[in-house]
Amino acid sequence: MAVAQAIQCNCLPTDPGCPADMQKMVQTQAATVLSLSEQFAQDSLGTLGDVIRYMGRMPGRRMLIMTSSGFFSRTDKVQHSQDKMIDSALKAGIVINTLDAKGLAADWVGGNPADGPSNVIGGASGGAFNALQDEVLSDERAVSSDSMSVLASSTGGKFFQNSNDLGGGLAEMAALPEVTYALSFYPDDMKENGAYHSLKVKVPGRSDVSISTRPGYFAQSHEKNSPSAKFQKLNKEVMANDTLSEVGIEVTAQSGTIATGESALKVVTHVNGKSLVFRKENNQRSERLIFITAFFDLQGHYLGGNETVMDMNLKDATFAQISKDGVDARTTLQAPAGSYRLREVVQEVVGGRLGASSRTVEIR
Repeated sequence: MAVAQAIQCNCLPTDPGCPADMQKMVQTQAATVLSLSEQFAQDSLGTLGDVIRYMGRMPGRRMLIMTSSGFFSRTDKVQHSQDKMIDSALKAGIVINTLDAKGLAADWVGGNPADGPSNVIGGASGGAFNALQDEVLSDERAVSSDSMSVLASSTGGKFFQNSNDLGGGLAEMAALPEVTYALSFYPDDMKENGAYHSLKVKVPGRSDVSISTRPGYFAQSHEKNSPSAKFQKLNKEVMANDTLSEVGIEVTAQSGTIATGESALKVVTHVNGKSLVFRKENNQRSERLIFITAFFDLQGHYLGGNETVMDMNLKDATFAQISKDGVDARTTLQAPAGSYRLREVVQEVVGGRLGASSRTVEIR
């Protein structure tokens, strides 16, 4: 269709080589548009990821409302980035609600007049091409909304679309849901090949309910999963009660309240910079720290916790400072007043070493 339009607009009957030139031009422009659309999608997802990391450090219930006309998310590269961003939101307990800023759009025969004169293709195949053009324009709007729908359904949020009442849409999305559920599983027999796996959730014996959930996920490749052995000890140590000093840590905790007035425990974990192992890459020093702060009752029953990831890519001056002064991580755990056992486990990923400590805390 695009080639036919280009030929009609640019070729003369006296130039027999023009159709071939137009085909190359259309292919080049299509590749450029696809590349730009992919970059725009990556930028959008990157911004969302930054916001999610910031919100993940905030106490209480967290909701992100995203207003956009959508972005193209069909390429594998964008799909992987989108899946990674959804993982981050789920782990941080952040609900993403999305609002389609296009509102209620109408189809224009021959294209939107705001885009210029209609491109009507003549000749014997013109009718079929013109009908296809209208179909493509309609599909384009639907495809751009796919990403918005997935972000909402995958995180337990709402997707508001096909309405020009944007104010009402924002009010609807800002309302807290009456009930939400978090469902998780670990596929023991999953192949580490980076393939996409579909998910479907059902309520047995009920046909009168609708379920919004994540449509699927990407399995990690073998290369990405190879460090997983380092984290087996991390998971085990969270439930233990011993003290480890492979990574030097100091934990301080203070009883307080969050913005809603509910009681909480504010925890600061200081990591000794000399106990970290940095990898030098491209004139930078890289390290990742994983902080797990867990709550147990005095009988040893797990009540909840937070996980924080700190990525460091440091130039020499900052590396020298952190090696000397160390780094701090802060988190807040919401819980009723009472006595608890606080468990802090820190792992530096480069070397796989751990620091862990436990202490009894009081929330008033």
